[in-house]
Amino acid sequence: MTNMKNMKKIAAAILAAITLSAPVSAEAHYLSSRQEKEIGNKAVADFQAEYATWEDPILTYIQNRIMAFNSDKLWFYGTSGHKRGLERVLRARTNEVNAVSYGGGQIFVYDGMFDLLATRELGCAYSDKYYQNPWVKSDIYQMSSMAAVVGHEIGHWENEDMLRQHDKQMTTRIIASLIPVGNVWAALGVAAGSNLINAFNSRQMGFRTEQQADEKAMEYCEAVPEYSIGGQAICEYRTYMWKRANGTENHVDWLHPHSKSAKRLERALKEQEKQSHGFFAWKGLNVTIDNKPQGNIMGFDDNSHTGKEREFYVFGQLATSIKYDFCRERNLEFQPANEVFVSDGSGSARDTVVWMRGRGTDGKEHLKLVDVYRNTSAQKLKAILAMTPDEAIGKWETMSGEEQNFVAVRCSIAWYEKDRMKYKYNEVNIDETQEEASEG
Repeated sequence: MTNMKNMKKIAAAILAAITLSAPVSAEAHYLSSRQEKEIGNKAVADFQAEYATWEDPILTYIQNRIMAFNSDKLWFYGTSGHKRGLERVLRARTNEVNAVSYGGGQIFVYDGMFDLLATRELGCAYSDKYYQNPWVKSDIYQMSSMAAVVGHEIGHWENEDMLRQHDKQMTTRIIASLIPVGNVWAALGVAAGSNLINAFNSRQMGFRTEQQADEKAMEYCEAVPEYSIGGQAICEYRTYMWKRANGTENHVDWLHPHSKSAKRLERALKEQEKQSHGFFAWKGLNVTIDNKPQGNIMGFDDNSHTGKEREFYVFGQLATSIKYDFCRERNLEFQPANEVFVSDGSGSARDTVVWMRGRGTDGKEHLKLVDVYRNTSAQKLKAILAMTPDEAIGKWETMSGEEQNFVAVRCSIAWYEKDRMKYKYNEVNIDETQEEASEG
């Protein structure tokens, strides 16, 4: 009985300590914004002492686009009225395939990640510069994949993950310090228990925070006209293929884990299904549209990685237009590529950019770049748009590859419009709790 009373007293003391020591609101933390910045600056200084870093024009451009279209929640350090802020994203000279964010808003993207996302095909030696595509703004698939990387790290900043991790560690220490111990062995047991609790906290938080950062990255890309939520799938698809080739896909850092790339790819594609209210569904890496299996509908060889990534991009953009209910044939616009990407000279007058523009259910005007059609005039694409879906499919065999690709997109939009009310209010539920359990 005495032991039971003591245990109740201990439990009450621990609960009181957690209540008294925990931050007073969801926004408050043990560390102040100033302390977070100081700690972050020290970590950044250590990092820069080991690796050369510099401002890369591609990262600068991508960060500017993300921040311009998400200015209600993202701002630079030193902005008036804000205690926290982001620094300029920097590139780091290391071949590791990674990116990292530090407290205080500093982000680094490694050379290895640049190389991985720049290759023409995943079968080549990704570190060999001869096999790389140039980084140009007109390569919307490549730019979207890097936007997913940058957005993920920015998401850690917006979610205050460094501060939240510190809160958990502080709470664990407080609990451990309040548990009475009567001998050396008990003391060692408490210390081990504290370390174990902290380890479990890190592992749990690792899966959740990484998933939440992925979701933030897609949210940012959703707002930028030329970046697709499919960029997340492109990035994870390449990372998965690279890890599988190197035998590291099944390796998990127990204390600071990320989900496997295959799982993150699956979640990215499920987000497309969710945004399209189930109109698109991915069965593995094959897409189903309006319950119709399509196979490889984009007109590329099944073995072409770049063709698959194009599917990820296009269906990501269409899914977003469905989410806000402005996915209409009448909302398609055509423009020469050199007028869109003229700032870096990468657009060609022979290429045609197709946009989707319309007012969404949120009352805002939305603009999404659907795709870029190489060496294909706007007149040819408009002629296909003037056909019925059956007519366009009937003339498929007589068309070029790019015209066939547009038929696939145009028919997808038409099928959605036909059954729009069936999908408009359909909610796609994804059991993420079960997924987390399987990962842990």
